[in-house]
Amino acid sequence: MLNIKLNSENFISRVTKIRSHLTDLPLLLILGKTIDVEIFGSNSAFFLYLLEYEFPETLLLINKNNIYAVTTPKKASLLEQLQKDCDMKILVRRKDRLNTEEIIRELVKVFGTKVQVVDRKNLKGDYVDDMARPFEWVEIDGSKFFREKEEGEKEYVRKSIRCNNYFGSELRKILFDDERFTHGQIKAKIEELLDTDSPDFPETIAKVEFGATPEVKSIVYGNDEELEELFLQYNVINTKLVVKYKGYNSIIARTYLVNQDEENNEILRNLFELRNLIVEEVKNLNLSELKQKVERFTKEKVLKIKDNYIHSIGLLSTESMDELDKDMCIVIDLNEESGIRIADTLIVSDPKVEDGPGDFILEMEKKRRGMQREVRRVKELEKNIERNEHQKELMSNIIEEMLKYYSENSDEVKEEKKEEEFYAYKKENLLLRGNKIMVDKKNHCVNIPVYGQMVPFHIFYIKNISRNEEDVHSFLRFNFKDTKGAFLKSLTYKGNTTSINFLFQEINDMKKNFLQRLEEKSYAKDQVEQEELVESRGSRIVLSEASLRTDVRLGGRKVKPSNLELHENGFRYFLENEKIDILFSNIKHFIFQECRDKRAIIHFKLIAPLFLNKKTFDIQFYKEIDKKEFHDTARSGRNEEYMEKILEEEEEMNRDELNLEFKRFIAKIEEKSNLRAETPFPEKGFYAVPYKENVFIQSTNELLISITETPFLVVTLSEIEVVNFERVNFSVRSFDLAIIYKDKTHILIQSVELSKIYFLKDFFDSKNVCYIETTVNIQWNNLIKSILHDPIGFYEAGGWSELQPVRDDEEDEESAASLDTTESEDDEEYEISDVSEEFAGEEEPTEEELEEYSEDEYNEEYEEERKRLRREY
Repeated sequence: MLNIKLNSENFISRVTKIRSHLTDLPLLLILGKTIDVEIFGSNSAFFLYLLEYEFPETLLLINKNNIYAVTTPKKASLLEQLQKDCDMKILVRRKDRLNTEEIIRELVKVFGTKVQVVDRKNLKGDYVDDMARPFEWVEIDGSKFFREKEEGEKEYVRKSIRCNNYFGSELRKILFDDERFTHGQIKAKIEELLDTDSPDFPETIAKVEFGATPEVKSIVYGNDEELEELFLQYNVINTKLVVKYKGYNSIIARTYLVNQDEENNEILRNLFELRNLIVEEVKNLNLSELKQKVERFTKEKVLKIKDNYIHSIGLLSTESMDELDKDMCIVIDLNEESGIRIADTLIVSDPKVEDGPGDFILEMEKKRRGMQREVRRVKELEKNIERNEHQKELMSNIIEEMLKYYSENSDEVKEEKKEEEFYAYKKENLLLRGNKIMVDKKNHCVNIPVYGQMVPFHIFYIKNISRNEEDVHSFLRFNFKDTKGAFLKSLTYKGNTTSINFLFQEINDMKKNFLQRLEEKSYAKDQVEQEELVESRGSRIVLSEASLRTDVRLGGRKVKPSNLELHENGFRYFLENEKIDILFSNIKHFIFQECRDKRAIIHFKLIAPLFLNKKTFDIQFYKEIDKKEFHDTARSGRNEEYMEKILEEEEEMNRDELNLEFKRFIAKIEEKSNLRAETPFPEKGFYAVPYKENVFIQSTNELLISITETPFLVVTLSEIEVVNFERVNFSVRSFDLAIIYKDKTHILIQSVELSKIYFLKDFFDSKNVCYIETTVNIQWNNLIKSILHDPIGFYEAGGWSELQPVRDDEEDEESAASLDTTESEDDEEYEISDVSEEFAGEEEPTEEELEEYSEDEYNEEYEEERKRLRREY
């Protein structure tokens, strides 16, 4: 930097020009540390304008009579070059900042406390805070100082335009090369041109840079910002290049129309015609007349051009203007509502344009590159990008929410939930005496002799008992619960068979009665005070002959079909002589499952439990259709087939009638209450094992359910904190689904088909449910216990995202390669069907998007692409 030569003549003339635009207030220009400086901002432009270089950690104050500079010692030595020809005063700020207050006092004394600034929002950083703190800022438009260009500035813009045209011609070659690229690859190839010393480059490449990232976009992607990984589509392609030469900008934008209809082609022709009209009008230097002609042209051609279609350009890519001047450089940016766009940079004193619409309206053969595979890949990548960004946001929200919750409730979290303790006898003198096993039903305990001493064991701590017979003797084994502080695992006693059998039955009966009492006590604790059922007057709305089912046994009571009655504030059902009342206010979820096979179901998920022999939160009412069978050996086979067809039609009719009956009943429910039935979508379901059996799990708008068989599964999506896809490995055909609720309880749904992983990710993402993925199963009981021990520390460390394994690219490639080499033909066929299932129900690519080729070729290409995507994943 010490070899820099500053141009005193330029500096003086440009300071004079700035002073001519100043009011009584001085102009403050300031750049902070390099990391705080806005790239290509207005303050940087002023330093380039005056000094041709940016000077970080430098302040300039200019008024009608004075120029002050505050900077570091090294930069001060450079600015001393200007002191010979102008009255600049340089103040050196020490590295330890101890003289900052002294400098500020001198500046305030000379310039006052009120100053003009430009680009206020980007004035930031420690240096700005220290040096500009005492001043009151008045923001002004800085571009007015740059509008009129000197001949040297015009030459810089002219060279910038030449470089821009060179990049544009190279970009065209890349776009229509035989090889096809993604948007990110195209941009990278353009930026690489700055690193190559090509003999065809029109200027000194070291003085050239891009003012913004090159823009290349297929219009088919709309406003999608994540284009880097998506292949360019040959339809409507927008490009825009902003090139700087020694800090001076030029903008050129073009739209390529490939195999487009006449309507789009005509729009592009009209835009070029309008551009040529503006170029001619610019020579007259009458901005208002130019705008009137543009307005007439757009009305005549029915064009909808966005505002600000003409503006000044130079050190800033967009400079405001209210008139035309021969010393200006301008941009004509015609951006039509359809997305078709052209933009050119002109020097007003010598406006030149050369190309026309014929260069950008193209007819070309479709690239024979397996378009169907790429269209599918584009869709998949788009989904992945969108999902990943949304999941990051959801994870961040969870961490913020949980940190807030545990910070506000830290005392409650620290209090450990104490397990209820049970004592056989409160006093020692109540102990039974003897030398044999005795059952005390009153105190719910079993007295067992141990080395001649009777030891009472409360029935709660006896896990179970078992008996074995051997000859004339039998053995009774007591197994104890593994509770905190437990020291005994089991005891075994020998006795005669009659006594052992009697004890076995007596102890089991006592345990059963005790557990039932615990259940009743728990139910009473959970029970909330509810209003009484208000019975309807007059004729009642009923679902006749409906059967009752819960996920608990009903204690041997016979469940006969009965009427489900709809009343003013709830339902009533008669179970033998017992009335079961279900209030609207106690219903958490109201589910209706149509009869698709043999049963139509209304299912209630309750807020507070009902006690039907045991506590239950789930209760449902259903009706079945009768499936009739026909077989007549006296008739011919043809008649039998005919009768079977008739029975099938009759069964279908009965099914429709049953569904209609339920729907009418549900309509009445929704009319009389705020309840709305949740209806599952069978096409959006999957088979899995939530408990012991493989069942079909379906989704609704708010739930995941399986209510056809007991035990019922009803998962409320809004109560989920995170879902973990466990055991995800493409070498196996299933994975597990762990659902962790916000209250830190969890369920594990096992053996989900691998083909459903993409569907489930989309489903959870669409419902704003955060998910993670691991290759192994997690011991959730242990993990949740450790989380609750220090929840704040867990979430501050990243929360659930810390569970996901992080692997580098080489490991991913190696593992994917090993998978590919070990897959059997059956596995490959299965994997293809898995991946393609994600697109089930989507529209197939149109003829314009695809080319035709054989099915074998498609399978081969798509399998190759699947493997590549899996390695990335």
